[in-house]
Amino acid sequence: MPFPLKQLDSSNWRKLQRIVGSQVVSVLFLFGAAIGSANGADIPPGKFGADSPTLPNALAQVDFDAIVAEADLAARKPHGASSFTPLPAHWQTLDAARLVAMMSMPAFGQIAIPARGVLLDQAATWDLLTFQRPSDAARLWNRVWPLRYIGEPHGRPNSNGIVYAPDPTWTPTANAISTLFACFPGSVWDVDDPLVYAERHSIAWQWQNYSGWDGFLKCVPHGAFFEDTRPDQAGLDALRRVLSEKFTAALSADGCRRPGPDDCMLQFLALSSLDPRNPRLPKLLQIIERSVDLEPLMAIPEFADSANRDGLSAEELKAIEIPEAVALRKIILLTLKIPLLLKDPSAWPPGELGRVLSQATDLSILLARIQVKKQFRYQRFERYYSNPWQWIDAGIDSATSASQRKLGSAYAGREACAIASLQTKGGTASFWQGYIIENIRLGHGDCGRFNALQLTGVYQTAMTAAKISVSEQAFDVFSSIKTALTTAGPVHDAALDELAATCAQATTVQANDIWHLCEDVRARDVAVAEGERLRIAAELAAMPPVDPLACADDVIARAASALDFSANDDYWSSSRSACRLDPVHAEHAIVALVYVSGEENGAEPVQADIEDFDLDVVILNLDDDKVIAHRHDSALIPSDAVQFEGISIDTARYQLARNKRAFGIRTTHSAQCHFCNFGYADMTLYLVNGRKIDSILAIRTSDTQDGEFEACPDAVALTTNQLAVGKGSRHGLADLVVTSITVDDSYIPDSQDDSKDGGAAHAVPARCPSPQPLTTTLRFDGRKYVIPASASSLVPYS
Repeated sequence: MPFPLKQLDSSNWRKLQRIVGSQVVSVLFLFGAAIGSANGADIPPGKFGADSPTLPNALAQVDFDAIVAEADLAARKPHGASSFTPLPAHWQTLDAARLVAMMSMPAFGQIAIPARGVLLDQAATWDLLTFQRPSDAARLWNRVWPLRYIGEPHGRPNSNGIVYAPDPTWTPTANAISTLFACFPGSVWDVDDPLVYAERHSIAWQWQNYSGWDGFLKCVPHGAFFEDTRPDQAGLDALRRVLSEKFTAALSADGCRRPGPDDCMLQFLALSSLDPRNPRLPKLLQIIERSVDLEPLMAIPEFADSANRDGLSAEELKAIEIPEAVALRKIILLTLKIPLLLKDPSAWPPGELGRVLSQATDLSILLARIQVKKQFRYQRFERYYSNPWQWIDAGIDSATSASQRKLGSAYAGREACAIASLQTKGGTASFWQGYIIENIRLGHGDCGRFNALQLTGVYQTAMTAAKISVSEQAFDVFSSIKTALTTAGPVHDAALDELAATCAQATTVQANDIWHLCEDVRARDVAVAEGERLRIAAELAAMPPVDPLACADDVIARAASALDFSANDDYWSSSRSACRLDPVHAEHAIVALVYVSGEENGAEPVQADIEDFDLDVVILNLDDDKVIAHRHDSALIPSDAVQFEGISIDTARYQLARNKRAFGIRTTHSAQCHFCNFGYADMTLYLVNGRKIDSILAIRTSDTQDGEFEACPDAVALTTNQLAVGKGSRHGLADLVVTSITVDDSYIPDSQDDSKDGGAAHAVPARCPSPQPLTTTLRFDGRKYVIPASASSLVPYS
């Protein structure tokens, strides 16, 4: 059912956004007719799909017009509070065959929206729509609900102000189409390799508003539906079956040959979410695996003198992202494979787990090296679907320990300590143990990873063994480095540090201390005890002093009670309120209380998408909890798309005149979206005037925004405004001087963006110029400090 946006108020529009999401707007990005069959051979008789033949004259014009007229009448019938338009009980001009014929006509896409919505609802209710793959669903939708492009010809399709949600009479197949649009992450419709794309970008990877292994399953009952259009349990079960069948059929037929929403691993993720116990999952993954050669590792390109430059060029980044994408695809596949392998090892050849862990280790190291080569530009964001190590516990590690230690030893023999400093988020404990043991044996030391030896666990096992022979057997793994562990040197010192806590638990040196390491720990402790005491004393003396202006924990609640607010003390412990002692009068506390109107007296919070917070500023006498001065401002602190994050009190030396020292209250705000970089902080300067507290200045103190530099449209501008007391004065108060400093955090756009110009490379500078610091003088006009019109960037947003 279509909903013209001009007929929706703001609350309904937000509801539509939550239910249908922006993905419906972007869902119709077409992948080209080449993705599906061109002749419609796969379309069942009596059905209409993306590849159904185009038949301009399928119906006579008089019949076409009569059907449209009847549909228009149905669309105009009142439907009360229902969010959908009931379909005609009986059509005079239409049947299923005629509707299929109509949809094959290009003119169908030009029918006015109300009538076309009724016809589309009827097609979905009569089960006339069919698709095989997610891209088929998108291309089908573009035929029946075509969109017009706005702006540049390669831009993203625009929805023309229409969102579309299922009618409750739709069949499971039609609901499956809408569910794909609503639940698949928005980026999958725009890029060839969506999972790799998400790895390279900080955007959230969510099945609409759900994440994790069961995210798609959780989205299905909610993603495409209003409350009064959601199918019952039987309908939801049928919808899940259709989706499972479509994913299974596509994966069986295609392997890993299709891009975008048809990506094999994307569909496998969705399928395993819907049906994690599906016995066909191992077979389907093996079909995928045949398309992904796991064994060879692609070489990382070398670039002349790259280590001495500020960064790689755009061409070099493109070159290095090729092996990175291949490695990411492989590690995603292994992340999907390991839980199935652990559940049913018989589905794979013997020894497969050891091979998979070795492959995952090689890939993790390769990806860490690529990040170093890229100087951590486009830092990878490890997702749940690209972390094979989440499945590995101590038992699984133990089962493959021999082969993993051997792999670690091989790395040490080839590369010494080279991989120890990499930001490698992978490798089993046994791999790193073998790697460090071999490096120590070869004389390279512990590479800064002594804890990877697992010496403490082995020593605990040895010291609690009932027989000395068992203790000796536990140390077999370290036999090749016994000399380094037991004789004076850096490795021996590291061993004593590692075992200090374990050895301290034993009251006597046990016979099981066969390498005398605990004995050495005690001897060292005696020798250095005095020096250790002196070191600890020096450290304590060097610790920063306690903040003398910090309030006691209960002062905020005491200030609330002094204002007769009845909310309990736990409410006022929220980080939304702040307290600081007056630096001039230590017996006074400056307290800022932030709350939604009504909550200060224990009322239930108002459920709303947008909340503005009240602010009470209190000067409290700590001796008797009397209010010295008080100010209340209703709805002063905004919190909408840019959400209120926190508050603090600034007691810097704002000495504006004799016996007139101001204080500031700072608030911070940040954007709550996945595709923007925006935030700011404001400060209001207050001056106590008897029992009143006057607001004399409101100013923006920091600002983070995209696209502030014309020469660098992709840079993030970071602006700070520092406030200080000036030398001049007006109307009895000193001038204030604001120093504005702007810097940038620029980056080179991802290669995916090159598609906007048909593949042409973007020549974006690696660093962007930053404006010079600016100073602005603020003068008091007798009531407040005035921000000049030329310094509008200092004014907080209203």
